[in-house]
Amino acid sequence: MPHTAFSAKFPPPKPKNIDRRTREYLTPAEVTQLMQAARHVGRHGHRDTTLILLMYRHGLRVSEVTSLRWDAIDLKTALLHVRRLKRGVAATHPLYGPELRALRKLQPATPELPYANPANTCVTSMHH
Repeated sequence: MPHTAFSAKFPPPKPKNIDRRTREYLTPAEVTQLMQAARHVGRHGHRDTTLILLMYRHGLRVSEVTSLRWDAIDLKTALLHVRRLKRGVAATHPLYGPELRALRKLQPATPELPYANPANTCVTSMHH
């Protein structure tokens, strides 16, 4: 006999992602919109916009971007060294114009670049 009332013991089944949304990615226009919103919210707009851009262009997870360090970013050779988590393979990615400009602007402003977690506390810092 199926159980129809929901409780902590019998929570409702989680809908499959395909039933909730038709795609698992953002379009370029949506990323631009997200970056514009991030630029104007809070006091770390440029930092947040830069992180969104890096996540989008390089397919970084939140945990990967929050553990990103300045020594993994080579602005002279325009390379980003990514240590993948969740059984991923480490790789070196090229950095292009908008990313390079954003990172160069960010670096002098924040010698220790903190990334905030949802509790708004420093998770890690990037050292040059």
